[in-house]
Amino acid sequence: MSIRSLTDFEIFGTHHRVIHVPVGITARMKIPLSSSFGKGGKRGISCTGVDQLSKGIFIRGDRDHRDLVCARASRAKSQNLVSVFSLCSVVGNPPAHCGCMSPSQSSPHIEPKNKKAGHLEKSLANARRRKVGETSQGGRRMSAYRWWNRLLALWITFAGVSSLSAQSVVKIGFVPSESFAPLFVAHEKGYFKAQGVATDLVRLPSGAAILTQVSTGDIQVGGGALGAAAFNAANQKLPVAFVAPMHFAYVEDYLVIRKAEIEAGRFKAVGDLRGKACAINAKGVATEWVLDEVLKPGGLRIDNVDVKTLPFPEMLPALDNGAIHCGIVTEPFATQAEEKNIGVRPLKAKAGAKPVPITVAFWNSDWAKKNDSAARAFMSGYLRAVRDLSEPGAWKASVHTEIISKHTGVAAAVLLKTRAPVFSSNLELEEKEMMSQQEFNLRLGYLKYKELKPIKELIDLSYAEAAVKQGGRK
Repeated sequence: MSIRSLTDFEIFGTHHRVIHVPVGITARMKIPLSSSFGKGGKRGISCTGVDQLSKGIFIRGDRDHRDLVCARASRAKSQNLVSVFSLCSVVGNPPAHCGCMSPSQSSPHIEPKNKKAGHLEKSLANARRRKVGETSQGGRRMSAYRWWNRLLALWITFAGVSSLSAQSVVKIGFVPSESFAPLFVAHEKGYFKAQGVATDLVRLPSGAAILTQVSTGDIQVGGGALGAAAFNAANQKLPVAFVAPMHFAYVEDYLVIRKAEIEAGRFKAVGDLRGKACAINAKGVATEWVLDEVLKPGGLRIDNVDVKTLPFPEMLPALDNGAIHCGIVTEPFATQAEEKNIGVRPLKAKAGAKPVPITVAFWNSDWAKKNDSAARAFMSGYLRAVRDLSEPGAWKASVHTEIISKHTGVAAAVLLKTRAPVFSSNLELEEKEMMSQQEFNLRLGYLKYKELKPIKELIDLSYAEAAVKQGGRK
């Protein structure tokens, strides 16, 4: 959390501290309440981020309210949860901690998820009905409800004068995958720091989790594979902007055939995969599109094979025991399958073929708008790392294998054997390939819109183009 300022004041002689937080940031805070609000005078109310929802009450600020407002007691500002509702409509079945509710509800709010939180809410509700003692200004009696509203008014007043300068730390969400190499390298080699941007790498369990937390502003930057969730997020105008490519690859490098099928003569060409079990890691992601692409030369489409979903690590034993005949396998697992004589990559990219975009970097667009200079500086540092990795032999350079190994857990010796991904030194994306991925997801019914969108409506490369212009094209 990046705290912008603290404001101290007193109500009923009780010390209070307000934490002012920039728009798009979730925070955890406690506001001590007067002893008139409860026995012992030690009760408080907590605002927490989505990932800590079960520990308290979550109210999120938006563009019109410059700070997070802990207002659950009076149900004020509850409409600020609209960004979370929108997110839920994209991810489909959000994790339990998302706390999403239907936006059609007349009084949207989030209920506490544990007894302690429920007790707190009940005590606050009772407090609003109680009268407090004499004040020092005329002896009038005032309800706890009115004093709570006054506390909120003070909060918003102080918030209005707090400055919204660039965030002190930019949080980058990642999963332990080689595709995040540009972000790893820029962070570890100090390229972000050289641009005046402090960064923190935050490991998350999945690409969906990264997209979720960038959407809510809990982290500012992330990355992941192109797929249905990305296209839906862009179309629904969530505060997420897809701003630069991460890695490219040749689709032929992903197809791994069970070696026993080849040795038995059951596989000689892609057309032999008709009706066979073939694995991808998930539905609606880039690897499903890759499978469809590698099947095309054999006159097949994804509907002509028996698609299984398995995590990448589980594909190797499945190939070994015959549960699947082929798989779209990412590195380093594809190389490991070959080394263990479990699988073979029979296809090679044609001469002159271009690699296709697989993963992209994205950030919270509200954060970028309010921190334009920090966003531009971040992109300049990112471009520098991408260009490092684009140099001949860069993938096998010890400085890079050590960094990638540190954040992926893959031994440097294994990385040296893998097929290197491709990076765009000018941060360019091929619209034709991206349109193909969008069309595929639309055809399979994964998208929440019915007609293809121009790629320029879904991707914002303006920051990348500005960074390249500043640094010069290569």
